[in-house]
Parts: sequence; C-alpha cells; structure tokens
Amino acid sequence: MPLTLPEIQPGAIAYFDVGILHADATVTVTGDPVNRDVAGNQFVCYKIDGNMSYWSPLTGTFKYKRTLIEAAWVTNGYGPLAAGQVWLQDGKNTYWGPNASFIAATATEQAFNIARPTLSANAVAAIHVAIQARGGAL
Repeated sequence: MPLTLPEIQPGAIAYFDVGILHADATVTVTGDPVNRDVAGNQFVCYKIDGNMSYWSPLTGTFKYKRTLIEAAWVTNGYGPLAAGQVWLQDGKNTYWGPNASFIAATATEQAFNIARPTLSANAVAAIHVAIQARGGAL
C-alpha cells in the first residue's frame, strides 16, 4: 500500500524502491547507498522538517553494534520486525528529501498485514543516537 502524506511521521515504516530514490536528484544519501536487490527495502522515518522527511534503512542481518529495533517498540509489526529481529542498518546511512519523492518510491509497495508498522518514540530516540554517533543526516 503506497505511503500517503499523513503517514509520513517519525517512526513510520515503509518499503522503498531504492532505484527510484537513487535516480531522484532531490534525495540526498549519506553513507553507503542501499543496494539490496529485493522487491522493497524497509526504511524508518526518523525526522520531519516541513515538506522534507528523513529515513534510514533497516536490516534483518545482525552485525555487532547495530541498533536493535526491540519488539516492544513496534506497533502493527509482524514477522522479524515484531520478533525483535531487525536492526538499524547503520546510523551513517540516511536518505532525506521531499516527501513526494518517498511517496513515489512506494508506488509498488505491498499492503501490510494489519496497518503500516510504526516505531515508538523510544525507538526514534535510539535511532537518533545511532545516527548522531555515526554521522548520518540529522
């Protein structure tokens, strides 16, 4: 289910076609661009600034020092996200730009089992700490 403007809030989870984001000159990427070749890459919104939003990729692959997305932080989660088996990929990896760019990158997003998953304020705070420590865009 494509992302809508009212859904763009800190903590929102969306699956982006990163090819669309990488081709969009209005989207800024810090760190290494996501290059996973899958139907959609899971991202979390961690900041809103007017008509701009900031997103960071999540991953199901554990790596030392990655920030765990705790199951208790998740609303409407399922699968690995609900089981506490998802991590912030790297606080250095961030994408930011106009909300319209992120909406466009979800055009083929599949519908969620319940509703769009979201993360709590505690999760967003932990993500901010990781991004600040690693030099991502704040």
